[in-house]
Amino acid sequence: MNPIIIIANIVLLYEKIEGYLNSLKTNRTQCYRLAVRLQIVVDILRNLKNPENKGAIFLDALNDLERRMRQALELVQLFTDAAWYQKALRAKWYQRQFDEINGFLAQSIQQLDLGVNVQQLMDREQDRKDQAADFEEVQKKQDEILRLSEEEFAQVKTKQIEQAEQQKIMRLQLGAVHCVLAELSQKLAEFKSISGTAVATKVPELIDARFRLGYHEITFQKVLAEGELGTIYLGTWNGQTVAIKALEGVLSDEDHAQFMREVQVMSHLQHAAIIQFYGASLDRGRYCLVMEYAENESLRKVLHEAKTILTPEHKHAIALEVAQGLSYLHSQGVVHCNLDSGNVLLDKDWHAKLSDFGLSKTSFRSVRTVKQSHAVIAGMAPELFEGRDKITPLSDVYSYGVLLWELMTGKVPYAAFADRPTDLVEQVKMSKLEAIPADIPEVYANIIRNTWQSEPAHRMPLTKIIEELSRYVPRPITPPEVIYEKGCDEEQKGHLEAARKFYERAAEKGFAKALTNLGFFYLKGDGGCAQDKKRAFQLWSEAATKNHARAQFNLGMMFEYGDGIDKDLEKAREYYVKAAANGHPKALERLGHLDMMGVQSIRTHPTMQNKL
Repeated sequence: MNPIIIIANIVLLYEKIEGYLNSLKTNRTQCYRLAVRLQIVVDILRNLKNPENKGAIFLDALNDLERRMRQALELVQLFTDAAWYQKALRAKWYQRQFDEINGFLAQSIQQLDLGVNVQQLMDREQDRKDQAADFEEVQKKQDEILRLSEEEFAQVKTKQIEQAEQQKIMRLQLGAVHCVLAELSQKLAEFKSISGTAVATKVPELIDARFRLGYHEITFQKVLAEGELGTIYLGTWNGQTVAIKALEGVLSDEDHAQFMREVQVMSHLQHAAIIQFYGASLDRGRYCLVMEYAENESLRKVLHEAKTILTPEHKHAIALEVAQGLSYLHSQGVVHCNLDSGNVLLDKDWHAKLSDFGLSKTSFRSVRTVKQSHAVIAGMAPELFEGRDKITPLSDVYSYGVLLWELMTGKVPYAAFADRPTDLVEQVKMSKLEAIPADIPEVYANIIRNTWQSEPAHRMPLTKIIEELSRYVPRPITPPEVIYEKGCDEEQKGHLEAARKFYERAAEKGFAKALTNLGFFYLKGDGGCAQDKKRAFQLWSEAATKNHARAQFNLGMMFEYGDGIDKDLEKAREYYVKAAANGHPKALERLGHLDMMGVQSIRTHPTMQNKL
């Protein structure tokens, strides 16, 4: 092959290697060193005159160099992908890879006879230092590597769970097929039987015939949740998407009674704030309940797991709809007995729907067994601990107050007692209730106070709650960025105390820029607050966790100079790196100052200069 073409290929390979340098996640120092060496050789080859006249040995050496360049490219690429942390864990193995490639490159360069001092270019002592630097970087990133590895393991476990769920769904579908075949066999037997000789067994109608579904009519798609009494699936029935509550196997008498109670209760209910009931399969061993699918799942998940933030208007609508649904239940002779945020479902338009009536106490004569209440302790009225005969609609009203507190605060009720159920029971029985935050609008605070009365008769009735909520129009919450901008305006006018108050309001909502600006006020003692560098450090630390570059840079300065905290250059470097990654204009300068001695020898490469 023409050496000019080979040189062109070598240049192209080098440019690809250089292009990957900015995306390196690990082994940066060794990759940069490799790039520096290749750049020197490539620059010489670019300027080489009449390479076609160099002879066969030169041509063989060029071919060998091209092959080694491809190996170098493959190695550098390894450290840019999403699984870089796996490569970091194999740092010792890749150390040998770098050694081999550097050795082969030295041979190729020597054979090319380009006038390069190979021994000086391939400085083995420098290679050892570079490897040590990369090992140190891995050590500093060990927390991140652990986190990413745990996430990977969780994903693998999720896939395994999904496979198990698919097998479970396939068993359900196969069961439906068996069910159809059994029905066909039964019909065939009936057709063949001689009139008068067949003995019919009369089965009592537990629910209206129009709600009785054939198991084979239901299609299961995926698991939505595992419940205390069965599994919730997403599926289809009659051409529409539905939620399916399925119970498999042989049920205990108690579980069967609870399931039948839920079916019977739901079959009598029809209201916009109650999850719609479509029907149930009562085939032995294949019990399931088919109902409306709520796309946004439970209120609990939205409040504590999802990233969606409910607006004041949404929260108000949910509070009103739950109260209306509860009032309807009571008008139908049903006490929910298990009202909490996990049993309030939200449809695609965020409308609230009450669900899970397995523990409900009813006045329907067909319900003959009543199971002991297993409602979440935090939402239980004090009288429920005295026995089921104490349950009244006012018990639900108390639970509504707990739900309203959770909705308005976004916090888990009695979270401090999560692992101490016995202590929580005593807490509720003694009416030691959660504090009602001052920033909750008074209409909600008043309802919470008056539904948490220990004496049921003193609790606010639902009619009054609905009246109060219907009259109230929630005020939109001022976004923290707007409050922050007002603080900036006041600060520019020289009104520092007013500015500080705006920053404090925005900082309470976790707004990073406000946290950072407020930190300066405490650092200097401006705006009517005493100088408090530790408080400034706390505020900047909180803002830094939100990737705010200015806060990260400020922490770097505090650590570098020991201003208000102990001097720690390693910590300073860590925060300067974060600030640089988030675009702070001066972070690179400070980082360069700290790193001058350690990285000076590899600053000749232009890409490295950009990184630093």
